[in-house]
Amino acid sequence: MNRFKRQLIRQIGFLANSCAAFDKGCWQEAIRIATCIRVLFHDTRHSTSLITHLNANDIELITSLPQLPDPPDGGSNYCSIIPFSMGVLSVGKQGVSYGPILDDFIQGSTHVLPFEKWWNQVFWSTTATNCLTRRQIVLAATNQDGGAHVDENLDEKYEDYSSTSHGKLIAEGKRFQNELPITDMHLVALRTIGNEVMKSPDFQALTK
Repeated sequence: MNRFKRQLIRQIGFLANSCAAFDKGCWQEAIRIATCIRVLFHDTRHSTSLITHLNANDIELITSLPQLPDPPDGGSNYCSIIPFSMGVLSVGKQGVSYGPILDDFIQGSTHVLPFEKWWNQVFWSTTATNCLTRRQIVLAATNQDGGAHVDENLDEKYEDYSSTSHGKLIAEGKRFQNELPITDMHLVALRTIGNEVMKSPDFQALTK
């Protein structure tokens, strides 16, 4: 168990370094964030996650997503989730920007989920079948998009989310106009996931 805790601290160090590099402008580091998240949370028939080694699958983790109501008809008219749900659109004196959600967690907040619900929570969708969960984006980034492997083909939903231009954010004034194409949504979402993990009290407590 002590070795697992040392490995946890090691992965947290990797994750913190990748988050810091992302924040300095190296957005591609988000793929390494995904790799750390996979080591921490993903179980397969041939590999065991660190939280399973630590008997910690009952932890709760922060979710940055808004609390969305269930479809009134039980799901036949699926309500799409906007692509910006895991990021922040900003307009200010410095122009326009889009980036990850990096808010601090407020103690006592109910905006946490049990691990399994958090891991499989849908954060983006256009239809009931074309959607992505945290688990799906982390595994696609790691297993297909360069985290640990590069596949010939990407998961269709991941490719749709990561390669589609989601329009432009435009800010206009009397003497200026700024335009920002909204791209690389997958990298922003992965950085937000990294923030959720790092700031979740239950996760932090695992190192003690």
